[in-house]
Amino acid sequence: MIPLENSLAGSVHENYDLLLEYDLRIVGEITLRIRHNLIGHPGARVDDIRRIYSHPQVFQQCRQFLDRHGDWDLVSVTDTAMAVRQIKNRQDKAEAAIAGKDAAELFGMAVMEESIETNPRNFTRFVIIGRESMKNGARQKSSLIFSTGNQPGALFRVLQIFADNHINLVKLESRPIHGKPWEYMFYIDLEADVESPDFADVLKQLEGSVEYMKVLGSY
Repeated sequence: MIPLENSLAGSVHENYDLLLEYDLRIVGEITLRIRHNLIGHPGARVDDIRRIYSHPQVFQQCRQFLDRHGDWDLVSVTDTAMAVRQIKNRQDKAEAAIAGKDAAELFGMAVMEESIETNPRNFTRFVIIGRESMKNGARQKSSLIFSTGNQPGALFRVLQIFADNHINLVKLESRPIHGKPWEYMFYIDLEADVESPDFADVLKQLEGSVEYMKVLGSY
């Protein structure tokens, strides 16, 4: 399960790029309410803190709280659980982490302040990935990656196919193509099962209008 989008910080671009790079399928999605907490050593005080560890996305989601402590050093790590483990191993009461309560309980650390995210409506959309598509279950949504030629109206012609077939797009995002300056790949989420027989004609139209296309999955 990987995060793709946060309601405060936006898209997790590196994970979109990884979906293009690896031969994996999106087989489901889930949206979770995210609560961030300041976690430190038992007995430590907020006034003692000088350095904070967490994921870069978390720093963005807690920006207002962190702005009130402009003298703190922010150290980025790969995930929030690692941040808590790191401050535990370093045994320095001037260091703290931003993570969930479960991580504090797991490593025997203390929650110093709760729910420090900027906006209480902080949600993250996660996708469930696997090597193969799920054989059973309803599929109301699909995700695609495609690129178009660099000609006027190229993207419009692709989007027109969805409009003509009454297919609703719920997300459209561009990402630079590595090694090709100023050329872009487009990621879309749409409300349809692109792998169903009913979608075959639309898929054929799309394939004829793009230079590259990859179906990330229907779920």
